[in-house]
Amino acid sequence: MASALVTKYLTLYNSISTFLWFAVLARLLILLPLVGYDYVSGGLRDFLIGVQTLAGLEIFHSLFGLVRSPLQTTVMQIFSRFALVWGVLYQYPQTGTDIFFTFMVIAWSVTEVIRYSFYALNLAGWGVPDWHQWIRYNFFLVLYPLGVSGEMKLMWNAIAYARTEQPYFALFLKAAMVIWPIGLYILYSHMLKQRSKHYRQVIKKDR
Repeated sequence: MASALVTKYLTLYNSISTFLWFAVLARLLILLPLVGYDYVSGGLRDFLIGVQTLAGLEIFHSLFGLVRSPLQTTVMQIFSRFALVWGVLYQYPQTGTDIFFTFMVIAWSVTEVIRYSFYALNLAGWGVPDWHQWIRYNFFLVLYPLGVSGEMKLMWNAIAYARTEQPYFALFLKAAMVIWPIGLYILYSHMLKQRSKHYRQVIKKDR
């Protein structure tokens, strides 16, 4: 009974998250030709912060064993996103006028639509189409570096504002600029392992 309730909850959570991240992407693509990349964050920032904040639930999902995702990896992903949306974009909205904000949001939203819909389909027992599995295990090769480059550029922009207003936060951002590539390596390595595991299963199944 408890297992069935957890499955239903996770299916609902992943379905809602898929819809919300698709809405983020759609809103970006609608605003971009209308106002340009330097103004798009004004119509998207608050919604993006809200959607990303919801993902904080994933720490508890991992902590209480509702999912098999490693807690360390989950905390790293959520913390890095919170640092960007609450630490940078919320406090220094002017950083969002950079085109790298657009790059970051595209990378985040496409990644999350793929990821959450993948989980939702699996949990619902509907199965994941081959094309969906392919994009799940290949798109990250480009999307992860694109997202991290956008994150680092916005942090770099925020340092100029934080230096006088919040010097300790500016130091944190400088440290983050060093740590972020390491985090990318860890997350990238994790996904490469998942990718290798997936293709081993595909090859074994085809034999």
